[in-house]
Amino acid sequence: MKTSMDAVRDVLGFLPNIQDKSNAFAESADLEKFVAAIYAAGLVTEFDWTEWTGQAQRYVDTPELIDSVEMSTLKQLLTAHVRYDRFCDGHFRVMISSGHMTHILQRLKVLVDATESGGQSGMKVCIHRGAHQIGGTCVELESQGKRLVLDIGVPLDADDPAAVDMPHVDGFDVRDPSLLGIIISHPHQDHYGLASRVPAGTTFLMGSATERILAASMDFTPTGGKFENVIHLKDRNQIELGPFLITPYLMDHSAYDAYAILVEADGHRLFYTGDLRGHGRKAKLFEQLLSDPPENVDALLMEGTTITRTGTAGGFPTEADLETEMVEIFKATNGMPLVWCSG
Repeated sequence: MKTSMDAVRDVLGFLPNIQDKSNAFAESADLEKFVAAIYAAGLVTEFDWTEWTGQAQRYVDTPELIDSVEMSTLKQLLTAHVRYDRFCDGHFRVMISSGHMTHILQRLKVLVDATESGGQSGMKVCIHRGAHQIGGTCVELESQGKRLVLDIGVPLDADDPAAVDMPHVDGFDVRDPSLLGIIISHPHQDHYGLASRVPAGTTFLMGSATERILAASMDFTPTGGKFENVIHLKDRNQIELGPFLITPYLMDHSAYDAYAILVEADGHRLFYTGDLRGHGRKAKLFEQLLSDPPENVDALLMEGTTITRTGTAGGFPTEADLETEMVEIFKATNGMPLVWCSG
């Protein structure tokens, strides 16, 4: 009797024929055997694939995204293509001749090989935004088929937040049960600005003050919002969410209620600093992090707003320094002083 893994191997047995660029297989009677093998291997799953066609199209348009998906997403892709072929005859053939099905089976082979060898892929990280610009931060973590997102911000150079494309993350357009939550590190738009555009009911993790700030900001900006499912972050209080163990670290920043985040999964530890500083009124929090940091960190994702800024060798003025300077300016100003600042 065949095991489920043997049945999946039967599906992979079609890979050489599917890779044949002559497209002979797509037009042969063996195509029906391939579809039957997909069903026999349990690779067709029950979910509302009609609501997922937009996400499936993203993988068709950008095939390299398939290289990092897990088995659950591969099943959704195969299900969507098999089901859609019933309504659009020839769709499955097009997916083969275009090379899309080759990408799917190649990723399936990688996952099957890892499973059979006992290999553990460990926690995976995908930086969708924030590596090449200031703001717009969005980092996706994956472990054991479940996912967690760190921040969902609007890039600082965006003229219209409503026109900013959402990062290509499953669960940002249609609810996806593998997306366990989105962490908002602090209430600055370049870290939360797209949060109101994800499906209702999505779980968010943020400080309690951040939740109140975002609700109040609805009167002033369209990027604010109220959220149905919120888990509150508290300084160094651990939260278990699926395979992830999350530890927030309250930080000094110009935004109130800002956190750095330690995420542990699959024996690995990732530390995400969010935005931090050491010259504000809560500078002791930064000093505390330096004196008692998380240990044995495998990956550090650190904000670098001032890394390329020149003229910083002497450090930065503290909040107290700025307060003293502003008081002197106010004293010397006739009439009402007006202050413009970001945030």
